[in-house]
Amino acid sequence: MTEYRVCTKCAIHHYENCNTCFGFGVYVETTVDGLIPINAHAAHTKQFRHTPTHCPECLSTSAGLPDARLEI
Repeated sequence: MTEYRVCTKCAIHHYENCNTCFGFGVYVETTVDGLIPINAHAAHTKQFRHTPTHCPECLSTSAGLPDARLEI
């Protein structure tokens, strides 16, 4: 299991070394095969058609660190 580093410099605390989402959850696009990682900049500048969901790797959401470990 990866030991995640928490970034506390950003307004939203997040895992800075998640290989899937950079600590901000993922959007699932039906027109693209798989998960699209988002980051803090993209979350504020791009319109996504679907609701963000937790990251399958680190369980982070668009609000940053997960409150509790969810079962996937």
